[in-house]
Amino acid sequence: MLIGEIYSTIIYCFATFGLFSNLFLIWLILRYTMKEMQVYSKILLQTCFVDIVGICMFVVSQPVYISDNGVGTIWNYGPIHFLPNPWQFILLRINHFMARVTSMNVCTLFIYRYFVVVRSVNVKFKHQLLLIVGMTIPIFILHIFSCLSNYPTPENEYLTNYELAQTLGLDNYTIKNYVVGLRSRTNNLSIFTANYASALTIINYIIIIFCGISIQIHVYRHCKGVQMTQLRNMNKQLSIVLGAQAILPLLPYISNLFANFNFLFNLHGLFSSSIAIFFGVSLGSLVAFLNPIVSNNFECKKLQTNNFSMQK
Repeated sequence: MLIGEIYSTIIYCFATFGLFSNLFLIWLILRYTMKEMQVYSKILLQTCFVDIVGICMFVVSQPVYISDNGVGTIWNYGPIHFLPNPWQFILLRINHFMARVTSMNVCTLFIYRYFVVVRSVNVKFKHQLLLIVGMTIPIFILHIFSCLSNYPTPENEYLTNYELAQTLGLDNYTIKNYVVGLRSRTNNLSIFTANYASALTIINYIIIIFCGISIQIHVYRHCKGVQMTQLRNMNKQLSIVLGAQAILPLLPYISNLFANFNFLFNLHGLFSSSIAIFFGVSLGSLVAFLNPIVSNNFECKKLQTNNFSMQK
């Protein structure tokens, strides 16, 4: 279990840093936010809460994508691997759901900023909540399809590849008494699910790009003069933060993309080495590490700007 212990240790380190950074950022926002900066603070608070839930789900699952005799499979190193199916499968789907929500959350924030900045709409909390629910429904539908197409059956829920078990650092007792979290299939439903997931990702980033460009054009045209300098700087910094947070979820999508193309699992050796197995999924833990760094950098710059304005 040495490989699994190293993998889990890395995830725990990243997750601890991510949780601490998000909690520290929430404290900064609640303590030092000025009234005119509340719009930006609400955006960062929403991001923090989504990140915290996503980090917790990733820690309890700690999935790795593997090929068990040509069948795409997920083995969980987290505490949920002690659970039987369907509970292990359900918690794994929640983890994947939160990975999608992390990216979709950034999309809702861009839409929120678009209505507030460009359209001058007073977006209340209930409207923002409806926006989040509306953007979450397509993800929920995606995971219903994924549950139907990738649920392990009693016939294939145990790991049967002993060579792969050695690569994962699993002993005979583990593979005989604990089940896998997911089994992919190559059928019409799984192909549709993969295409639907890719379409959601493309639409998500089209919306982000459109709203981001529209906001920048509006600020450039209407926020001129010395008195608007602080607003322009805050908008620029927040755009950089949200842009970075929109790119970061693409890291775990690399491994998810491999999982979507089920035919790749039939290529000998692609998912057989421990480096390939753990590197792809470890990218997901980097989101927990990098996301709060980007947000904290923005918050520190905002505090510096506020202090400079008060001194003037």
